[in-house]
Amino acid sequence: MANTVKLTKAAIAALPQAAPGKREVYKLESDGAIITGLELRVSSSGVKTFSILKRKKNGSPERFTIGRFPEITPENVKAMVGEIAVTLRKGESVRATGKDEWTLGDLFVDFLKSKRTRNGFLSEKTKQNYKSDFSRYFGKLEKKKLSEV
Repeated sequence: MANTVKLTKAAIAALPQAAPGKREVYKLESDGAIITGLELRVSSSGVKTFSILKRKKNGSPERFTIGRFPEITPENVKAMVGEIAVTLRKGESVRATGKDEWTLGDLFVDFLKSKRTRNGFLSEKTKQNYKSDFSRYFGKLEKKKLSEV
């Protein structure tokens, strides 16, 4: 199979840079088998980045960047891939696992609390204008989590 490389430090370190303006993508194999979804992307500047590409339960693809080589070792990648695969099988997003994630409405409320003018805090009239504009343009997205927007 084209563009496969063994998941070892020596094999990854020996990979060449991609052509200028391009990015090479390699499938990674361990113990003679390709690890499904695990990729190594090599940029034209020589940066080598581990990522996993999986389909969530609802069918949409999601790429999660694990980290850069050599900061992330092949041993660490193997452990992380298992955790990510379990999360995706449950139908959850890799980026936002947790019920404490903010919604767009939460972000807007925080914005109103922290927004200041030269004279202090916002006037009630200005707050009403902001709320009206927010509900007009983003009302349907208010309950969406930030990772979904």
